[in-house]
Amino acid sequence: MNTPEGGEEKSVNSSRPIEEDVKSSNSHCLSFLIRDLSKAKKVDDMRQKLRMRGLRCHLMYCRNSTRMQVIPLLASRSQALRYLFVRWRLNVANMYVILGETGDTDYEELISGTHKTLILKGVVEKGSEELLRATGSYIRDDIVPGESPLVAYTREEATAEEIANALKQVSKSAMFQSSVVPHRYGVPDSVTVSNDGSMVEDN
Repeated sequence: MNTPEGGEEKSVNSSRPIEEDVKSSNSHCLSFLIRDLSKAKKVDDMRQKLRMRGLRCHLMYCRNSTRMQVIPLLASRSQALRYLFVRWRLNVANMYVILGETGDTDYEELISGTHKTLILKGVVEKGSEELLRATGSYIRDDIVPGESPLVAYTREEATAEEIANALKQVSKSAMFQSSVVPHRYGVPDSVTVSNDGSMVEDN
């Protein structure tokens, strides 16, 4: 789709609302450049159409809605935390995830879980979340808890000391939280790792 030579070919590509970003693509990630945001499809709509054709993958808008990346279904950042628990038995509850107030279309998945989350205000001007849900789909509250002792916030232009204090605060709050049901946060009660590294939940 992208050719270094040929003015006519380049002109045709520049008029397309979405085109392949060859430089950012590799064998495990297909990247597309969004030139006309008004013509970009919602993640929910594209995921449904792909499933109807037997294709299951993880779609994500990123870089302030200027890129769309297609990666393997279990290769998302939220699944990476799950994999650390399932494969290596690392305690996710001892991990911290630092985010801005908004982010890519997988932003909500990074908040929910048994890990601790610190949200820094004022570090992200614009995210890609508006391209996530289609009309009539699930709402944010179905994924992200309204109030959680595992989530802490900082003010804008927070100092290093304030960030450190926020991390200490969320750690103390987590100590007093009630027991968490594993399935609610994406970690099964019992799992088995097959020889190829895939995860299988035990019934």
